[in-house]
Amino acid sequence: EKDLMMSKQEIREEMKSMEGDPLIRQRRREAHRKLAMSQELSKVATADVVITNPTHISIAIKYDPESMPAPVVVAKGAGEIAFQIRKIANEHGIPIIERKALARQMYREVKTGQEIPFELYEVFVEIMAYVYNLTGKSMPDSK
Repeated sequence: EKDLMMSKQEIREEMKSMEGDPLIRQRRREAHRKLAMSQELSKVATADVVITNPTHISIAIKYDPESMPAPVVVAKGAGEIAFQIRKIANEHGIPIIERKALARQMYREVKTGQEIPFELYEVFVEIMAYVYNLTGKSMPDSK
């Protein structure tokens, strides 16, 4: 019976052959994560406003009343990703608004690519009115 038991080395080698080398799998996952993140960050440039908390969380939101029924989160992130979102927003002249509670709530509740919840419309309208006032633009009529 002991002859049929595999050694630890044999078990490791069998796992490698069945599932691939763990280091290669880790690198592949990391590459996929970086690609997904770069695609998300590229959408920040299309945002109308970035809401922050101000250092740890950033939410980039786009709203075009002509083509969208509601504002959409185009990118969101925490830590280093939040910093990158703010950096891209600054480079593209996108207003950055500090609203701690709102940023935290949206980070928890709204996925990237998802419309903001109805209960946040009123506060979003206030933010956009401020942004349009700040930039000298007039508020577009929503549908």
